[in-house]
Amino acid sequence: MQITRVSSCCGFDLKMGGLFIGSFGVSFHLLNLILAFGWIDVSFNLFFMVVHLTWLYGIATKNPNYLICGLIFPVALSLFTIGAVFKDSIRLFSIVFESYFDCNCYEPEISNIIILTIFVYFAVSIFIAVDAYITIVKFSLYRRLTESKTESMSDLNINSIQMETNCLPKGENAIV
Repeated sequence: MQITRVSSCCGFDLKMGGLFIGSFGVSFHLLNLILAFGWIDVSFNLFFMVVHLTWLYGIATKNPNYLICGLIFPVALSLFTIGAVFKDSIRLFSIVFESYFDCNCYEPEISNIIILTIFVYFAVSIFIAVDAYITIVKFSLYRRLTESKTESMSDLNINSIQMETNCLPKGENAIV
């Protein structure tokens, strides 16, 4: 199965899109670090700030090994967040429907909770779509850097072989 790849991000090339994604991530987690309430918030935001900084460093040095953390951890966090939202909303639906059927009456608070839950589902759906696009952009940039690194390594090997053969005087064998 081939994973979808893109050649640009929002009208910019992949490198610029990757720099924007990394810069936004660092800024977001820096702001959250300033507003953090406890040591869990601080450690979480520090960790993801380092992940985004390694992402930026990998782009700047054109080293795809530094991009792997930027691919794995945000996807894991997104899956965890989606799971937590759906788990909590299912629990919320069960509480609402139990209270509705137990009292056999209509309360305005119940309809407000249902509307809020539908809004949360809608927001999570948008989050999933944006996160999927960002992940595809990140993966495309990772693959492009990996392929260019492989091509440059093969070019180096070919050029070094040509240099060795060009350095030999004419008429002499390569085997000494």
